[in-house]
Amino acid sequence: MYQGHFAAALLIKALAGPSVPAWPIMFGSSILDIIGGVDAFLGLDILQPDKNAGPYMYTNFIYIDWEHSALMMLVYSCVFGWIGCHIIGGFSKEAAMLGAASSIVHWLMDIVVIAPSGLTLYPHGDYHFGFGLYEKYPIGSWVAENVLTALLSCTAYRTMKQSTGADIKMALVLITMLSMLMSPWTSPLLLVAYMHEWGWLDGILGVVHMVGFGTAYIVPATLFTRIINGAITDALGDFKKT
Repeated sequence: MYQGHFAAALLIKALAGPSVPAWPIMFGSSILDIIGGVDAFLGLDILQPDKNAGPYMYTNFIYIDWEHSALMMLVYSCVFGWIGCHIIGGFSKEAAMLGAASSIVHWLMDIVVIAPSGLTLYPHGDYHFGFGLYEKYPIGSWVAENVLTALLSCTAYRTMKQSTGADIKMALVLITMLSMLMSPWTSPLLLVAYMHEWGWLDGILGVVHMVGFGTAYIVPATLFTRIINGAITDALGDFKKT
């Protein structure tokens, strides 16, 4: 998934309340794929661009065990939460736990869409699993993800509005833009798949994956964090004035 991860993080943040910062949760929803881009660059992951691999990832996840296996997901989620957020970032234990939880939710959502060959219990594990909706229903799975995204993000909007008065409609605008961008017809990864087929990415595919996945997750996570923080600050400021 892509936009669905951000929608889930928005809801986690809304339920957590204004006392928990948005940064750990929004980046927690992205950290596994950010690490995945680095692993692809290092040659640990094997990602193969494929113009026939819908609906919008246009990538065969041949080997992603070093961050998407169950074991490594738990390791990275805990490291991100405790060391990255709490010890280095200085966030509270609650924020660190929710950051780790956001990463775990990301992985659970991936089980629904990634093919059985993509996920395993530990690196080089023999047992693989995944519902593989991307392969079974390319367009249908994209539509279903957008419906889920709309439900999660709208619920987050209402929850945030009711609990703090914060108006995060710009977050809904951003997530709508991401949903439109990552469609079967407009996905940048389709261009990457064609460029790979034409041989234009020979020798630099790992760099493309690292930069692409990093940008696709770091930039939106940063924007969502700024939008949420700004909305809460404005709402609480207005509340104090009254």
